[in-house]
Amino acid sequence: MDLEKITAVLAAMGGLLAALIGFVVGRWQRQGSLAQAGATSEGASVQAAAALEGAFAQAGAALEAVAAAAAKNHDQWRRSLRRDAYVAFLLATAEVEGIRYPVDDTEDTTLEARWSTAEEALNRARAAKYVLDLESPDMSQVAESLLSAVEGYTRAVRVTAEYNRAQLAMARIERDSGERLREAWRALWDLTHAVRSSSHASEEQRQRELVSAYDTARASLAQVERLTDVQRSALVRYHSETSEPYAALISVPEKRAEFLEAARQRLDAS
Repeated sequence: MDLEKITAVLAAMGGLLAALIGFVVGRWQRQGSLAQAGATSEGASVQAAAALEGAFAQAGAALEAVAAAAAKNHDQWRRSLRRDAYVAFLLATAEVEGIRYPVDDTEDTTLEARWSTAEEALNRARAAKYVLDLESPDMSQVAESLLSAVEGYTRAVRVTAEYNRAQLAMARIERDSGERLREAWRALWDLTHAVRSSSHASEEQRQRELVSAYDTARASLAQVERLTDVQRSALVRYHSETSEPYAALISVPEKRAEFLEAARQRLDAS
């Protein structure tokens, strides 16, 4: 082979080698670009995911804060409702307890007017108890105890006031006539003994003694002509009580103290 042919072959091989090298280098460059683009894309995805996660975390924290604030406000609102229910109930029962009955007033209508006022106050106390039952069911039992005590107190006060007025009328009759109404008083205290005594042989015997004591007391009071029917009924009613009416008067402060203590504990816990 002559020199020209050898030179031509070498030139052709050099061109082919250059083309091959260019192809390989170009491929490496493309792979590098793709890798760089992939890395860039992956980094952007990671950043986007981190940003999204942070946004969700912030939103969750904000929602939790809003929920906590709403729960706190709701608890405070419910506590306020319970406190108002306790106060309304206490004021209503105190209103009943504050009613006074005249003793030396001979007009029966005056006492009836006071009794009507007491009934209205009792109805307000009962209505306040219904609200309390709704807002604070755990306080129902202690509130019922106080309400029952106030109702018993109201009845005892009325019975006692009516009795005191009738007793005063008896004293005036004795003073004006100059004689003691011993038979009437003895019959009344015999009635009290028959009602409260527990020494009966049988229930049948007890009923016979009660009927006899009632009849004797009514007959004795009927002999006191200046007494009114209302006064006679008041005397018999008082002496036929199974327990001393004054006992009901001292139970209200005890029940009120129990209610106040329970209410304080309930409000402190809320």
